[in-house]
Amino acid sequence: MIRNLLAFVISNPQSLTQKNSLLDVSLLREAHRTLLRLQCGIKDAFLFIFCGEISEEEATAAIEHYAFPDPKVICISMKDEDGDEIYENEKNEQIGEEISRWIETHHPGSITSLQTDGYDIDGLWWSGVEATDCNWNFVEEYAETLPDSHRNKAGTWLAILEDTFGLDDPDWLDENNLSLYAATLCEWLHGFEAASGNGFNDFEADFVASALKMDDLYLGYLLCQIENATSLRDIFDECDTDLSELRSYALHRATEEERSTVRRALVEFFGSDTALFWALQSAIWPRFNEPSQEACYDLVNPHTWEGVAEVIGSWNFVTDGWTDTANP
Repeated sequence: MIRNLLAFVISNPQSLTQKNSLLDVSLLREAHRTLLRLQCGIKDAFLFIFCGEISEEEATAAIEHYAFPDPKVICISMKDEDGDEIYENEKNEQIGEEISRWIETHHPGSITSLQTDGYDIDGLWWSGVEATDCNWNFVEEYAETLPDSHRNKAGTWLAILEDTFGLDDPDWLDENNLSLYAATLCEWLHGFEAASGNGFNDFEADFVASALKMDDLYLGYLLCQIENATSLRDIFDECDTDLSELRSYALHRATEEERSTVRRALVEFFGSDTALFWALQSAIWPRFNEPSQEACYDLVNPHTWEGVAEVIGSWNFVTDGWTDTANP
């Protein structure tokens, strides 16, 4: 199951005491939405950051009035030690630090997502998704196959694949299909690392096949289908590889075939190419010192050649599904 994580910044704390203010009404509405999702077994997580001269006790009491489940409340003073007003960029840096600390401490498996399942509270700063449980017994092994920036997120990525492909009660074939999608996603994330310039494509097919407990019969069948082979001799002649490398070769060919399928599934889950790009980019280079929507817009609409150069490789990778720069 997947839940939402939402961080809000309330710049005018006094508006909470104003009954029927825009903030008051939106909080009441979204608290009701939270209750409905809670009745379905989904407990979303909330962080409220108050910017202004309000105590943490007052802020906590104000938020508890709306009955959000276990909200985290943090207060940031708008004045420095000398009593002078702090600059906007200083405030934003503090907000970013608090959100980063909240995620690292309580939600290390989260993935940035612009989708919020209808939540629309004024002051939304950052949103993400996180798996609350995972039905698959290879999460830890799968994590070891992923790029460093995604290892903590292995369970959430598997939950996204499960949700997207509808594998609620899998049999042997479904389990191997999910393993194939997971292997393809693993290769794709390694490809993004290379295309973005953050690292290299370190996808190791044999290691991944073992970690995901993929059945050799399943891999052999896939290879026969991909190569249009009718006999073992056809496979050996076509593959031009020895037996010890055949498993690795089979998975490589299979993930190549499924790249577009997995990419489409991820676009559907995150809502658009842009949102998927932002999720992957944020996993490597998180930007919490400005609202996610604004940060994403600025990134995908660069105004300089340097800005274009920063994102063109990873953007083309996401929109095209694969590029030569992603190859090992």
